[in-house]
Amino acid sequence: MCISACELLSCGPNAICVVNNHVPQCQCPPGSYVGDPNDPSSGCESVPCVYNIDCPLTQLCNRLTHLCYDVCDEESCGTNAVCIAEDHKAICQCPPGTSPNPIAEVECITVDVCDPNPCHNTAICKSTSTGHTCQCPQGTIGDPFTSGCRPEGSCPGGDSECPPKSICKSGRCINPCEQINCGPNSVCNVENKKASCSCLAKYIPVQTGIQDGCIRIATTCTTDTDCGNEVCYKEQCRAVCRNNEDCSSGERCLQKVCVNPCADHSQCSKDQACINGMCIIGCRSNKNCPSEYACINNRCQDPCQGEGSCGPNAICSCQDHKTVCKCPDGFDGNPTPQQGCIRVPSLCQQANECPEQHICHQNICTLPCQDNTVCAVGERCYNEICVKVCYSDNNCLHGEVCRKGVCQPGCGFDTDCRTSQVCVQGQCKCAVGFIGTPHGCVDIDECEDNPCHPTAVCKNQPGSYTCICSEGRVGDPFAEPGCSLPDQCRHNNKCADNLVCKLGKCQDPCEETRCGSHAICNVVNHKLSCSCPSGHLGDPYDTHLGCFKVECLKDDDCSSNQFCDENSNKCLSMSFIEI
Repeated sequence: MCISACELLSCGPNAICVVNNHVPQCQCPPGSYVGDPNDPSSGCESVPCVYNIDCPLTQLCNRLTHLCYDVCDEESCGTNAVCIAEDHKAICQCPPGTSPNPIAEVECITVDVCDPNPCHNTAICKSTSTGHTCQCPQGTIGDPFTSGCRPEGSCPGGDSECPPKSICKSGRCINPCEQINCGPNSVCNVENKKASCSCLAKYIPVQTGIQDGCIRIATTCTTDTDCGNEVCYKEQCRAVCRNNEDCSSGERCLQKVCVNPCADHSQCSKDQACINGMCIIGCRSNKNCPSEYACINNRCQDPCQGEGSCGPNAICSCQDHKTVCKCPDGFDGNPTPQQGCIRVPSLCQQANECPEQHICHQNICTLPCQDNTVCAVGERCYNEICVKVCYSDNNCLHGEVCRKGVCQPGCGFDTDCRTSQVCVQGQCKCAVGFIGTPHGCVDIDECEDNPCHPTAVCKNQPGSYTCICSEGRVGDPFAEPGCSLPDQCRHNNKCADNLVCKLGKCQDPCEETRCGSHAICNVVNHKLSCSCPSGHLGDPYDTHLGCFKVECLKDDDCSSNQFCDENSNKCLSMSFIEI
């Protein structure tokens, strides 16, 4: 007798037995387990981590203690450097106003942007968070960058007697920038004797209308290499910081990066949205995105990429920010494209009547296959053609039954076939009143042979016909005496049994009163009634509901090994009966 090899081996606690080439071995389970799997007392022990991947992205795994610790500990980066944790790694960056010495992991040193002096030797250089600025000393005027500064003086001749970057006012040359206040992150410049405010490099004017000034240009990114001396934080380049002083005016140091705080969208630029108290690049609503995208989680995205946007086998497209689901050629909604699509077999006589790559198999267009890869979702390759997977006949289309887990042509009852067919010896055949063609069962027009009385009008119906008297005539449209002009009357008893006296004439009440769909209109003793045909249920008087065909009304309508379920009016197998 063969026995399991692991029955001969005793492993330690939490350990598992694995057999390779008939040789059993004790191993610790996959995941965060360490120890000696063969030790009967200690075995394998569950620990917080074994590898870095077992820890959050901002932490590493200590291989000795098996504990997770922060990537950015006290020794991760050099002096003054800012540590950003990314994917179990420490990224060291120098904050604004400093530079690596020689790398940020060693030290960040303050950069003296005024040494050497980039201004004119008569001007004063001042360091800012974004670089430097040049100013003329108090009591002097001029161009601190190029031509230099000189003492203020009188200008009886007007602006022409003042140096560049200055104007004449009240008989004295002055710097026009002293008379205006520029907003945050902007500087005053004088061009053609006129002062104006402009944004610093890498800044743009505030577009919210809430305040004057400039804000840092927001640029998208995928990695830190896209951002130069900044970091890629939530797909946007951000300056690193130790505290609020490292950030520009109006910014705040949050999670070691400079962000623009906000309370709502109106405080952010038009291409940004206020998310979790900060302005980020993104959309506020669908109108901020192209028509083929939608605003999802404040990002313009293709909604078709989301799981469940359309059902299986459906084709998804985005129009006017909304998903549109459509079934491919040869498929129908199940019941709608949003819920999925299933292949609908079409009749054929030869392959050229079928879609591309299909064959005509047993007068049905089918897709040939060697494996399941070419079949649609919900299908599998069976006998080298793609067929629908099923669990019962209810999963199959009309004219199909569930056999061996797939839908195959056949039937058990008339309800398994189309309305123009009946089930004969397990196959759907054309019903009475229909004739078979290569494209299915076609209704026979019985009115071509005029089966009605010559004075009546024949109306063709699917699988049948009816005879009626033309407007203004009454009588028997099927046989003698046929239809004739109605007699004058005062009471119903002056009319035929199937007519009523109305407006002094004998009339058929069924011509004015509508029964429900598929219902039968009867007139007996001058009284109208609506009834459902045999094998139908419903409300014959309801024009919306009408009558509908059911599989069974009593057990005699089912085969001997089935019974009629009174709730669903379907024939069910005896195995469904609870014991």
